[in-house]
Amino acid sequence: MAVAMKAVVLLACLVSSVGAQFPAEGLYVTLRNDALMKLANQISLEIANEANADTTFPAQHGSNWEFDTFAFHVDLQNPTFTETSAPTFVIEWTKLYFVFTWNYHVSESIISGSGVAAVFTMNADTKLSATMSMSLTGPTVSLSCSAVNLIFNQGDIEVWADGDFSSQVVNGIAQNFVPMFEAGLLKAINTVAAKYVNTIPTSRPFPNLGMSLVWTGGFDFYPATAPNMILYASGTFEGNNKAGPPFSPSVVPPASVFTNPSSQLDLVVTEYMVRSAVWALANNGKFNLVITSADVPANSPVKLNTNSVAFLAAAPGLIAYPNMNITVTISLPLANVSDVSISADGVFVDTTVSAVFSLVNATTHLPGWSTLAEASFTADVTAAMSGNSLVLTPKVGGWGDSVVVTSSSVGNVSGADLTNILKLVLLFAPQPKPESFAGPADFTLTNAAYTPGAGYFDIGLDIAYAKNVPATPCGPSGLMCPQLTTCCQINSVWDCYVSVAPCSQCCAGGYCCNSGYSCCSTGCC
Repeated sequence: MAVAMKAVVLLACLVSSVGAQFPAEGLYVTLRNDALMKLANQISLEIANEANADTTFPAQHGSNWEFDTFAFHVDLQNPTFTETSAPTFVIEWTKLYFVFTWNYHVSESIISGSGVAAVFTMNADTKLSATMSMSLTGPTVSLSCSAVNLIFNQGDIEVWADGDFSSQVVNGIAQNFVPMFEAGLLKAINTVAAKYVNTIPTSRPFPNLGMSLVWTGGFDFYPATAPNMILYASGTFEGNNKAGPPFSPSVVPPASVFTNPSSQLDLVVTEYMVRSAVWALANNGKFNLVITSADVPANSPVKLNTNSVAFLAAAPGLIAYPNMNITVTISLPLANVSDVSISADGVFVDTTVSAVFSLVNATTHLPGWSTLAEASFTADVTAAMSGNSLVLTPKVGGWGDSVVVTSSSVGNVSGADLTNILKLVLLFAPQPKPESFAGPADFTLTNAAYTPGAGYFDIGLDIAYAKNVPATPCGPSGLMCPQLTTCCQINSVWDCYVSVAPCSQCCAGGYCCNSGYSCCSTGCC
């Protein structure tokens, strides 16, 4: 579950859609729009910092020129999600500031020269879009950017160069800087994706239980306005042999689960996922229990002993075996894993349990009788946080049984009387242990809540990006500026401005002028 949460949080910052019809699955994970947009802004900082810190952009060569020592100073703001048809989607930053600089070297005939060139935004109308693709079908998540497009109109961007060849360089830049800039941002986006997403496995092992949760599947966004990100996955538990159960999901939660999630991060589990967990546990023999007289509390009205009035009433032949302890061996045959349903009362499991009763003392072990019990029970779940881990504590109760005696070595045995006895005996079976799901290191999880529904239950969490992204707070609204940008206030508006050196004056176009220069219509003069 931890990896599933991490995948959703990181991927949701880069994907979206205009709506979806979801298939029947075992697990749905919804990231609410408010949390999505906060995280999208954090990931935008990560991408800008990655681009701004990159000093490895390769030199570019022409017939008589060379560009090298590239430097990016980028600020990406207002991420939005457009043109999505999973597994391909587009993210667009509707506000882009940048200064893109490099050194140039030009040779013409016997004359050569070098200098510095720069391209920078003149206003807030420049945009950047990235075409992404994501797959959740392999052993790990695969996220990549295949194309970056710089979107601008005439007058949005200024080109500048110094030195003897400045006019030739400016003309050359006009034809070459766009693919160079796009290549640099493409590299930054893919680096961030590889660092935070592409190592996430699509399964989660439970070593103590001998099984794994597989969450391969797909993703989409819903509804069309202010969409929430929904990851839908098989949610299949596999046993030791890596085989899945011989049945398929059949429940799709109502649309309101996806349009109005109860928390910032909702984990929605359907009956299939629970049934596959029961199947995998049975496959691994985890339901095989041995209950002895030592497990029965002293104050229990029923003793696991042949002198017990209850057992003598059910099996009168026990009078021939005085004062022997009774051991009950319970198992859940794999073929008998049957119905699982979820309602407001909890998770209801109806199956067939095998129970074998043996008579034992210090020197003897005798067969008693065997039964098949049409057993049902209800499990309720408590969700809580322990540090940054989600702890789920199941509580099993509400046993209901109908016992059929299949064989006996002690004469007639009453199935009706055994039904009542078995209910009491099962009350002393150990409760399942709490299961802890560690939250991803880069996120803080709080306010866990469990809510059952018709055919599913919902575990809600609030989530925040806790990674310390290098950035500078800017103004009272919570805006953060990436590295190598400057926080400025112009006409009472706070924003992040780009510059290639310490900023001495902020210009309305989102760039800064260095010492000795001031803002003018063509940039810094």
